[in-house]
Amino acid sequence: MSAISSAGWAVVGGVITALVAATLVRPALTVCGAPAGRWPRMMSVIGLVLGAALAYSMSEFQCQATPVVLPDPFSQDLRILFHAVCLGLLLVITATDLVTLYIPDFVVHLGIVIGITAATASGQLQIEHVWVDWNEVIKDLRGPYIPEWLKHSQHWHGLAWSSAGALVGAVLTAVIRKVAEFALGRPAMGAGDVTLMAMVGAFLGWQATVIAFFLAPVLALALGPLARRISAEKAVPYGPFLALGAIVVMFAWRWIWMFEIEIGTAGPLGVDDRMTTFAVRRLFGDWVLLLGLSVVSIGGTAGLMGLMRLFWTLPIERERVTSEPVSPDSPPVG
Repeated sequence: MSAISSAGWAVVGGVITALVAATLVRPALTVCGAPAGRWPRMMSVIGLVLGAALAYSMSEFQCQATPVVLPDPFSQDLRILFHAVCLGLLLVITATDLVTLYIPDFVVHLGIVIGITAATASGQLQIEHVWVDWNEVIKDLRGPYIPEWLKHSQHWHGLAWSSAGALVGAVLTAVIRKVAEFALGRPAMGAGDVTLMAMVGAFLGWQATVIAFFLAPVLALALGPLARRISAEKAVPYGPFLALGAIVVMFAWRWIWMFEIEIGTAGPLGVDDRMTTFAVRRLFGDWVLLLGLSVVSIGGTAGLMGLMRLFWTLPIERERVTSEPVSPDSPPVG
């Protein structure tokens, strides 16, 4: 049990997030060649509110708690600080991408170093283990499969978890970026989006990063017009939606990871039988299924981008298209 109350953690989390945002927004915008204006103050206020809400949710509602990840009380408290820093960095990146369509390298590199270093030093900051197979569960007989070495090598596990997250985040985004560019015939995502997802992976691990990545287009469809109004550029930047996907995961990880729905009548293995119950967590313990989903996702992306490219060849008046997902002449960022 933490010695600090949930309200106390809300204050701590809000202050840390606001300080990170206030400290880095101005130099980040300067590096990107834009005046700071009101952005440091605005992001500090947003950071104060979001940081307080996240810290309170983590302490009071255990929004990141899952059955097999059981850190000691000190590490649970440390994770709040860890994610408050991550949230502050995401706000900095959101500001620079909205204003300039650039994501400064020094911010994401700093985040990657902090994420991997802290995860390795603690060994208990993960929100899910680097590998856990929930498909091995048999009700009342055994739980999910976790490699034995994870229990005895916490610091190596922390390094593996954070590094795997950074690698998966970067590779997944880079592959989708190349596929989209090929299908569209022009850049669809910036290089900065690749390093951004590497940073997200260093803080959240690979499973959460994959979920955040696929939440981003849903958020972009819902909030794209709003981002277009805020952005100083003609294009709608994608980095803020990747950042928002990561923020949603931080707030809702427990419910996302443990979400399940019955898809058939329970058999002799009970409700945890993989043939009768769909669960998000099961997807990340099956390499064959993961590979198949990856191929489908990449193929689907290529198909959608191909249709978009076909749309742009149609002889229609372009001025009527006011909210483009990307700018055809957007420079690579990073």
